[in-house]
Amino acid sequence: SSVENVLNFMNIRGGYVDLGGGLGYFSYGVATKAISQGLIRSPEVSMLIHSCDPTNLETDVRIKELGISMDKGTIDKLPYEDAVFSAATCFHVMEHIDPRLLSNSISEIYRILRPESLLYLIIPTLDGRIQSDEEVFNQIIFDKTHLTFGTRSWWKENFEKAGFVSRRDLEKQFNQKSMDGYLFIKFPAKT
Repeated sequence: SSVENVLNFMNIRGGYVDLGGGLGYFSYGVATKAISQGLIRSPEVSMLIHSCDPTNLETDVRIKELGISMDKGTIDKLPYEDAVFSAATCFHVMEHIDPRLLSNSISEIYRILRPESLLYLIIPTLDGRIQSDEEVFNQIIFDKTHLTFGTRSWWKENFEKAGFVSRRDLEKQFNQKSMDGYLFIKFPAKT
């Protein structure tokens, strides 16, 4: 599952955030699995696992009881200090961002990650796997909440401009059949 992949590839002990996490269900899956695998202890959840979304004030009681930090913020103005997380996911968010805010949004993600952190994104693209499925392709194009469209290479270029390095070699191991994601690593800034 994608939760397993997050735990296998990412340093949860260094802090994890699900950007655009909605009600926090994916973060809940990560937290419960990390606890069951002995990667973290229950009291550490509130310090290590975050879900950030502009609408996540209301959530399931299980998520609150587990202690996941539910933070209100937008992707272009994240409510975190610099370099606080070692792992981040961002599923089906970037295509909803106004193109004028895209560069700043990617820079914000870069800002909150520590050097050598992993970022896993899922972004519908105009090429690749979805193009063969006309219904899915039409949903992407005609969804009025989708504001930014690009090909896989266009998205990659935008993230690389901000300093991320694509990890295509790991994406094949990381991705599920139902997902076509991107895996980036933040390397230390060049001096």
